[in-house]
Amino acid sequence: MSSPATPAQTLSLPPTVLYPEREVRPEGWLDRVATRAAEVPAVRAPGLFSGRLSHIVGKVERRGAGLGSMGDEALIGLAGELRDALRARGFTTDLVARTFALVREVATRHLGQRHYDVQLIGGFALLRGTIAEMDTGEGKTLVATLPAC
Repeated sequence: MSSPATPAQTLSLPPTVLYPEREVRPEGWLDRVATRAAEVPAVRAPGLFSGRLSHIVGKVERRGAGLGSMGDEALIGLAGELRDALRARGFTTDLVARTFALVREVATRHLGQRHYDVQLIGGFALLRGTIAEMDTGEGKTLVATLPAC
């Protein structure tokens, strides 16, 4: 049988080091300022940026009015026409609105999910190359279908 471990026989582990490749510096004044600044709640100006992009919603509504009565084959044909027009003329607001209306109609039919107005604005922001911040549960995945298509 083995005898109980004596203090000389105990295993001692090295101290935990967060970044073994560099020495951890003490917190400086700039670190403290950054910490304080991060604690200040962000000032949000509702509609500051989305107001400039919200005009797309009305255009999508107008363009999507007749799509509900079209069949799937007609929607596929329209998608081909829009693809050619976008390649030829670029991302004009009118063509983007028609495309977003088509994507919205297809998502409604086949996914059972209709893009909300805020999602249309988010998709338009992404298409313009800007960052769109959305909270959890606001449908970022559905938003991504708009500029992707």
